[in-house]
Amino acid sequence: MAETRELATTATGPLAGIRILDLTSVVFGSYATQILGDQGAEVIKIEDPGSGRGDGGDIMRWAGHVPQGAPRDLGPIFLTINRNKRSVVVDMKDPATKPLMEALIR
Repeated sequence: MAETRELATTATGPLAGIRILDLTSVVFGSYATQILGDQGAEVIKIEDPGSGRGDGGDIMRWAGHVPQGAPRDLGPIFLTINRNKRSVVVDMKDPATKPLMEALIR
């Protein structure tokens, strides 16, 4: 019989305690920051509200066939290359978002 183990409640790995702000979109940058998240870094994906597709965010949200019943903005490619991340939509062209970005950087 297989042993049952609990999942970690905090990040582990060599990058635990490091925060990464992911300002990338599409595939390569998201894949790179996914690897950092896999190594324990706290990765926060900052998405643009004016991407031109859907309700904003990374255009990869809408790439690929979304399984029936799944949210249309969580395509399989997006989910694969953005695991171990949190995300927020921020209009960095709006000066009112400067305090939010400064807080995330701190």
